[in-house]
Amino acid sequence: MKVSHTKSLEEINITPLTDIFLVLLIIMMVVAPLYNDSTLIIGVQSAQESTSSEPVDQDDTKSIFIDIDASGVFSVDGAVISPDLLTSTLTQAVPLKPNGVIVTSHADAPFESMAKAMDAAQAAKATNVTVVEATSEETEVPPAN
Repeated sequence: MKVSHTKSLEEINITPLTDIFLVLLIIMMVVAPLYNDSTLIIGVQSAQESTSSEPVDQDDTKSIFIDIDASGVFSVDGAVISPDLLTSTLTQAVPLKPNGVIVTSHADAPFESMAKAMDAAQAAKATNVTVVEATSEETEVPPAN
């Protein structure tokens, strides 16, 4: 007596497999909205709204101050520098000023400038990076000579 292999394929019940897929679909539908809530939200706090007990002191000699004006021009400790020299300038200054880097950015400054300043601080191995939104009179960078 010959038994055909097609008969055994006809007897496979796919109901449990379908049930598993439906359960996985329900789990994914429940979990997926949670990922949207866990995204990183970057906000810049203005110097006037600061809730810290110590205000940002521009005369602090143990911190490195990076100012970014509305057009994205960098100023490190009052000296205007090009974006290409930012990492090397911070690498030299970080060992001398252990309190970290304070990035003061104009509200209209390009986000790429802020990202470049934070990347340069990370590359220079700064252990503390503070970001503050400056008011319009704080970000007046003197013209380059």
